[in-house]
Amino acid sequence: MGSNLCAIISRSCEKYGLALVFLGLLSCTADTTTTTTKSTHEIPFRASEKFLEVYSEQNAQYESLFLAGVNLGIGVPGTYAGELAASREQYENWFSLMAEAGINNVRIYTLHYPHFYSVLNEFNQAQVSKGLDPIYLFHGIWLDENLVTPDETDLVQMTNDFQSSIKEVINAIHGNVAIDQRYGQAFGTYTVDVSPWVMGYILGREVHPNEVSYTNQVNTGLTSFSGDVFAINNGSATEVWITQQLEYTVAYENENYQTQRPVSFTSWPTLDPIDHPTETSYEDRESLDLANIDIIDAPAGLFYSFHAYPYYPDFISEDETYRSYEDSSGKNSYVGYLEDLKSHYHMRPLLIAEFGTPSSWGNIHSAHSGIHHGGHTEEQQGVYSARMLENIFNTNMAGGMVFAMIDEWWKPTWLTNVFDFPFNRRAYWHNVLAPEQNYGLLAFDSQQSDEVALKDSLAQAWQGVNIVSVKTSHNAAYFYVSLELISNFSEGDTIVVGFNTYDNALGETILPSVNDKSVATEQGNEFALTIEFKNNDIVANYYVTPAYDLYGLWNEEHDPTVQKLSSTATTGGGWNLVKWKTNYSSFPDAESNDTFYGIEENTIFEIGKLNSSLSENFNSSSDAIAVNGKAIKIRIPWGLLQFTDPARLQVFHDDPATALRDSMTSDGISLALVFRHSLEGETEKYNWSEWLVPQEIPAITERIKPAYYAYKNAIQKLIN
Repeated sequence: MGSNLCAIISRSCEKYGLALVFLGLLSCTADTTTTTTKSTHEIPFRASEKFLEVYSEQNAQYESLFLAGVNLGIGVPGTYAGELAASREQYENWFSLMAEAGINNVRIYTLHYPHFYSVLNEFNQAQVSKGLDPIYLFHGIWLDENLVTPDETDLVQMTNDFQSSIKEVINAIHGNVAIDQRYGQAFGTYTVDVSPWVMGYILGREVHPNEVSYTNQVNTGLTSFSGDVFAINNGSATEVWITQQLEYTVAYENENYQTQRPVSFTSWPTLDPIDHPTETSYEDRESLDLANIDIIDAPAGLFYSFHAYPYYPDFISEDETYRSYEDSSGKNSYVGYLEDLKSHYHMRPLLIAEFGTPSSWGNIHSAHSGIHHGGHTEEQQGVYSARMLENIFNTNMAGGMVFAMIDEWWKPTWLTNVFDFPFNRRAYWHNVLAPEQNYGLLAFDSQQSDEVALKDSLAQAWQGVNIVSVKTSHNAAYFYVSLELISNFSEGDTIVVGFNTYDNALGETILPSVNDKSVATEQGNEFALTIEFKNNDIVANYYVTPAYDLYGLWNEEHDPTVQKLSSTATTGGGWNLVKWKTNYSSFPDAESNDTFYGIEENTIFEIGKLNSSLSENFNSSSDAIAVNGKAIKIRIPWGLLQFTDPARLQVFHDDPATALRDSMTSDGISLALVFRHSLEGETEKYNWSEWLVPQEIPAITERIKPAYYAYKNAIQKLIN
């Protein structure tokens, strides 16, 4: 396998770049050996010109390793990132899945509890004893964020706390620290030495432009630094401060443990040192150029690490030069950006420490390549992640780390935050609309509750003529409806479902028309779903009343004279297809006062155009409708019903007199059902029990997504 990788790394064999997407997990030298031993060399890892290298005790030389890795956050359902709640069993399972997929490194962002390091060491020792490759660790050292006055963050003032974290991490990986109990961070006694598996340190996080601006503003005299390890001349205050932290990291480990390893500081396109014709003052008003850092005495070396996705900032999609690039799948401006970035950072290894795309129903930012910030199925997620890693290899990067190993329910997403609150309840349910919650190769599925047969609101039983049964259920992600028809749903048939999510007296009483025929209801409806059997396929559209429409709310492009942001009693007030405002279509540039125009065709995402399948079950992760003869299954994400916290039956209902967005308690969900333009009836309310603590969340099982299998299957195919 080592010889295969050597051939791949050779630029004369660049056409085999796709193989490296999966085989890049292997180490290679000029011969055919593979690194499988635990190194005790003084400098076990180092950065060369293009790659990071591992010292092979067996061959007494360094061997290059293309990095195909994964980022691991551990906000498991019902918990937040700072709780670090993953168990030994979960770590063991995740490491096994990583190895099975061929992943050769894992990156964590901060210190974990001691059992993480114990499991990693045990796993790698077992791997090596079987002649298999270990999983190397890139350890992050988190830089705290100033959430009180973020626009007045002076990074220099954070030095003492940051360097305390640096020491903690270094001591912990050497199994040499005991940390007292504390809130929101790991603690305990660290006795396991995992340093032979730690390939490098990635300091910091995505630093915000305003932090750079303020740091530079208040530290105008900080322009150079010359240490024993690194130096920088004519740099900004922020660049100098970063250099000092890298120096501190290497010097501390060298002094206390007589070793060192490659180091880096996190950056991202918003702070890249490249000029972009379409950049704006908002997206790219500051820069960091870490190529200015010189090495004085650092045998392990320095590498660059960037978080780079195809869909943000906008200039990745909008710069004409980037838009001219292609890959084997078609037009891809992401390739152009990676080429540009590598051209600037050509002298040392450049690692794309985060890349990927989520399997969310919602897309919040569109990209020229088609690899958007969401709006993908789990199958598409795998295809696109593989495509990006191929791009990363073909642009001579040191490797890439896909984001991420698991879905994390706690994560905020800027566009969905307006109807996904409060923050301290977000981890208790799964917002499948929100991209940030759905990046994982692994998902957490919540058990569906037992179905409840609904009655007619005016009768003891359901009275429908064509729809003979209505059942509902729920879990932590969806509200479910099951319909049974008297005969097969067939060409030309239509169904309309009205959703009354709270107060019967509110909402619209005229359901959306199909073929210019509309039906009136007794109860008001906030939402409506139309299902048509058309041209041997299912067409499903999802609507909201104009008063309750949240379109453009986050972007501040909504119309408050129409959009009341609360359900309003109307008759004949009309319906809007549910849409999201994603990219800006135009906005002023703060420095030039000119109007900047974005990609006009990609500014709106019609999330109300729902996916469906002619099947007994939902065939795709984004299917809302499944039709099988007489049986119709419907699942609506809680976010499309504008439940802010379904665990407590809280639904969006804003009061304009308050500064923050508001919710109120729902009395349940009732349905109005129309078949072929005739009202079949209106149901009683469906209610459910609250789940207030993690133990009460509807039972959760971990599931491997198709995105994971895409990696695994390709590895097996290419190796054989």
